[in-house]
Amino acid sequence: MSLLDHDALEIDLFDHYGKDPLTISTPSGRPVETAGPASRRSLTNRGPKAWRIIEDGQTVLTVMDPHRLGRDKFVIEDASGHQFAKATVTSGTGAILLDIEDGTRMKSSPGAGLEPTTQFFRDDVPAAKATWPSEDAGTTRLALNLAPGLPQLHRAALLGAAIILQMLFHKDRRTAYQP
Repeated sequence: MSLLDHDALEIDLFDHYGKDPLTISTPSGRPVETAGPASRRSLTNRGPKAWRIIEDGQTVLTVMDPHRLGRDKFVIEDASGHQFAKATVTSGTGAILLDIEDGTRMKSSPGAGLEPTTQFFRDDVPAAKATWPSEDAGTTRLALNLAPGLPQLHRAALLGAAIILQMLFHKDRRTAYQP
């Protein structure tokens, strides 16, 4: 069973961009892929930050946080480097707009990446839910639940959005305590 065939996944949380590769598992704990920094250069503040999702030694998708003013736009690329989705964090609500190349637009609940649960909707219908572990849960994984029957392209975009949630959380935590 391929990574994008699963309706539920758990993704290790990262503390910083230089962490060892993350494991993406089924809820039973069976690893199905890994995610890691796309390059050491991307870890500096001068370049884009990027995470590559790898399954069976092959890149499935890459999530990029290009360096630009505001850093509120992200891109998701397939294995060949083709950009198939864009994510924009809206000012004011902090919701994520996920624009997929087939013309589909998904929107998250407000405060994406900063609330205990972030939901994504396609035409007001729930498409995915990402839940942070609670302090007493004893786990350090983000739970991603996808609606059954979603096309592979949408599943890939939502998996990328789950990585973006971690990037947003990391950026917020990193900048929240600076004088």
